Amino acid sequence: MALYLLSYIVAGPVPWYRYSDNVGHRYYTTDANEIGTTTPGATGHNGFHFEQIECEVYDRADANKPSNTVPLYQYKHINGLRHFYTTRWQDVGTYVTGVLMGSWRSEGISAYVYSSGQGNTVPLYQYTSTSGKQFYTTNACEIGSVVPGLVGRGGFTYDKVAAYVLPRNKILPGPLVCH
Repeated sequence: MALYLLSYIVAGPVPWYRYSDNVGHRYYTTDANEIGTTTPGATGHNGFHFEQIECEVYDRADANKPSNTVPLYQYKHINGLRHFYTTRWQDVGTYVTGVLMGSWRSEGISAYVYSSGQGNTVPLYQYTSTSGKQFYTTNACEIGSVVPGLVGRGGFTYDKVAAYVLPRNKILPGPLVCH
């Protein structure tokens, strides 16, 4: 009797899921099994509930990702569930999974993204709250600001464009108009 192992290769853009807990920590992943749900509002592992698909990115296991993509590194704060994502590992000081630098432990590569805008990409905006929580979104109207240092909704201050990503549903937005 022969035993066959079936596997698949993740190829092409995949969803980057956004989760939050009851105190405003956010977690983003390409692997919905990490939290265990993609049902809006449903609570999964570590008390995180699914919010939405933030955008599309390339999975870290995708051997056919575009050559001009770069790693989006993921870090976890040692004092809780705060996560930080960056294309510049130098922001923390390491890209080696499991290594602790200051207050941040590297969790490896979350996904592959673009470091500059391409014809089919949108900015992934990075915000920080007064309590140090990070928030990433492709919709600047969620916070209401893309002016560096300006405090928007929820006490979040715009930091920068963290990366460029593919819009969910592959629909490029029109001009930014917040209501």
